[in-house]
Amino acid sequence: MFFHFLGVSCNGSNNSTGNFTLISPEDLRALILEKDQLLQEKNQLNRDKDQLVREKKQLLREKEGLVQEKNQLRQDNAQLVQEKTQLVQEKTQLVQEKNQLRRDNAQLVQEKTQLGQEKTQLVQEKTQLVQEKTQLVQEKTQLVQEKTQLVQEKNQLVQEKTQLVQEKNQLRRDNAQLVQEKTQLVQEKTQLVQEKNQLTREKNELQTKLKITEGNKCPVGWKRYEGSCYQLSSMTNTWDYAKQDCVRRGAHLVTVDDELENKVVEIFGGALKIWIGVRGQRDHLSSEWMWTYEDGSPFIYRNWNPQQPYYWNNWCCAYVDGCSWSMQRWFQDTCQSHYNWMCEKEL
Repeated sequence: MFFHFLGVSCNGSNNSTGNFTLISPEDLRALILEKDQLLQEKNQLNRDKDQLVREKKQLLREKEGLVQEKNQLRQDNAQLVQEKTQLVQEKTQLVQEKNQLRRDNAQLVQEKTQLGQEKTQLVQEKTQLVQEKTQLVQEKTQLVQEKTQLVQEKNQLVQEKTQLVQEKNQLRRDNAQLVQEKTQLVQEKTQLVQEKNQLTREKNELQTKLKITEGNKCPVGWKRYEGSCYQLSSMTNTWDYAKQDCVRRGAHLVTVDDELENKVVEIFGGALKIWIGVRGQRDHLSSEWMWTYEDGSPFIYRNWNPQQPYYWNNWCCAYVDGCSWSMQRWFQDTCQSHYNWMCEKEL
């Protein structure tokens, strides 16, 4: 007599009874390479961000330098205006002296000529001095600009040096982090391989044991293990609907009493998520969950996965996840969720 059970792989496709999807070492290595790629892209984005921040700071410094140069030019312009005013005043003074010399012309003709010559000489020397002063002011301004440029270049070099040191230290830290992550991935891979080998051995043992019990008294569509018959649903629904469906079939939701029966349920269920006859109520005072079998009796065996979501409602129900990578495949969810289920009836 042959029995057909619906099996679904972890990617949602249908498989025949006994076909189970296991991740291969090639897929695992692909996942590791993809994680490394994502880390590299994250580091690149962080470096681009740091570069943009540095360019922004550099532009702000250049703006401040231009504002300072503008203020300096305004001060130089005011100084030149004052010097021009001073020269105009000096010219006026010389004209007054010239008029005075003319009034004294009769008496001081000879002195006037001499003074006129001296005046001409002084004006030439003054003009020469003004030109030299203008030249010196221009040279001073040029030197100040060159000094400012050199200081800015020095500061830029110091900042670049500091940045390079920081990047060097960051690369060292990143390298150490990647080494740790590599070690962690190797350990996880080793653990997964061990779990896979353990599951394979247990599966082979159970399949051998199940073959012995194929000649049984279970109804058509049911599968026997020891003193019970099991049937997997072909649809999904809530936990309460699953419970009533099993009652209509003269059975109850499967109750797992030991580790071997748990493995049998996982084999019969394949890659599906299936309701089991376990329900829990949250205590309002302690916020702890009180779990019992479907008929209210206490637990004999449990196989909870440690990574459980938090639910605010008062009732939750348990299901077995055939796609879980962990050997602990019991999870909790709201009883209104829709999963397949497995019925059990004793012979």
